[in-house]
Amino acid sequence: MKHLAIRKIDLRNSKWLILIFFILYLIINLCFLVDFPFIHSDESWLSGFTRHVIETGSFKVSEPFFIEYPRAVHGLRIIFVGLQSLFISLIGYTPFAVRLLSLVASLVTLWFVNLILKFFKWPSLYRVLSLLLISLQIQFIYASHLARQDALILLMMTVTFYTTLKKKNPILTGALIGISVGIHPNSFLIACGIGIIYFVNVLKEESSIKELLLLVMTTALWAALFIGISFSLNPNFVQDYLSFGESLGVVNYDINRFEGFYYYYYKLFHQIGGTYLLLPIKFEILLLPITLMIGVYHLILFKNKPLVLFFLMILGINVGYLIIGRYNQTAIVFTLFFLMLFWIVFLKTLIPDKVFWIVLLTIALFNGYNSYPMVTVENDAYQDLGEHLQLEGRVLCNLNMDYHLKEGQLIDYRNLWYETDFEAYIKKHDIKYIVIPEELSYIKKTSPKWDILYGPLPYYDSMMRYLETCELIDTFDSKTYGMRIARYINTYPWTINIYKVSD
Repeated sequence: MKHLAIRKIDLRNSKWLILIFFILYLIINLCFLVDFPFIHSDESWLSGFTRHVIETGSFKVSEPFFIEYPRAVHGLRIIFVGLQSLFISLIGYTPFAVRLLSLVASLVTLWFVNLILKFFKWPSLYRVLSLLLISLQIQFIYASHLARQDALILLMMTVTFYTTLKKKNPILTGALIGISVGIHPNSFLIACGIGIIYFVNVLKEESSIKELLLLVMTTALWAALFIGISFSLNPNFVQDYLSFGESLGVVNYDINRFEGFYYYYYKLFHQIGGTYLLLPIKFEILLLPITLMIGVYHLILFKNKPLVLFFLMILGINVGYLIIGRYNQTAIVFTLFFLMLFWIVFLKTLIPDKVFWIVLLTIALFNGYNSYPMVTVENDAYQDLGEHLQLEGRVLCNLNMDYHLKEGQLIDYRNLWYETDFEAYIKKHDIKYIVIPEELSYIKKTSPKWDILYGPLPYYDSMMRYLETCELIDTFDSKTYGMRIARYINTYPWTINIYKVSD
């Protein structure tokens, strides 16, 4: 009697591992896509504009919830808006729909990481554990769940890195970078990273000057196309965009760019911020100076080309931060993403293959352990706000409530930045309801510390007097949505009052 032969499964090279990872990644993230993080006003800002474009059928519009607040009509986000409008049209105007776009982008990003590691001839087990390590890093999870452009820009970074690695035609890579201009101006960071790789390759005589010029010219032509579209939408595009950039701190005359760069990392390290979720990334930031030393050493010797390429991306992205001078907390995901890839590749050069998978698994579990307390925080359910916002007519409230209101119904508090006569403003814009979160009184008491959110609230006293003439129709607590300052969210049962304006 012949014994049945048991087929030995080679986990190191099993194709099923990759497939199982991506299926589980998608299912698990879908389960808490809306729960983490809390809904940020940036998300409703972007999707609210997209909804307005859908309703009007035109890009020659600005956000309907901003009247006096300065905005610039431009074409530097038309691809992002187009993609968002597709998800909104298919699923509806919900946080789930707009966040799903970011999750899909992160899924495709991880697929290209798989292709990059496969290009290095890594077995399936190493690739899956590397993907697990990256996917469990808290900043990556945050970007994957936030309805902003970061996940799409990260995807384009990864795709262009892959085309550069594969030595594809520089015209293709330049076109991909240029197309990214239609997602967000942070596409400049992609250009800096890929550009510095091409430049070093020219110095090392691995690429020609012609290839570098083709990359630059193609990128510039695509960028010119989107700038041209912006001028067609708004002849005052440059002036308006620079003015808006100045309001965001891109042009900051109090500190120079190098000081801003230092404080950017200082605040990230100490978790000092405004309305974005403060994430524990101290360990990753501490790795950056070590990465700089290792990267420079390998760049000079050019012994480990994959390691050098990841280092050059990190270097280029940070040079981009300096040039732009806009130190947005969410943009750190670009650096941390390539930092993780750098260390994965570096550790493989130090550790024997027999134990390398154990090291990858250990770091992945560490990332998961670090991220777990953040993703399991019990935020108030955003959908529960809907039962309090069944209102007709214009509503003055926080922008993050937009998903519960009709298009054009919301007026954001940022419009009142310089207003002093609150009653006159209410009558001028025919506002029927006023939603007062307790954060306004806290910001007023601590002024000027948090004036960056709504301005110095010159209308506050006028508002309090006017509310005495209005009818209080609802009051409830929300530890998550009664306060926008991240460090105070979920720390106290903040009160939200809803007033009906007297006829």
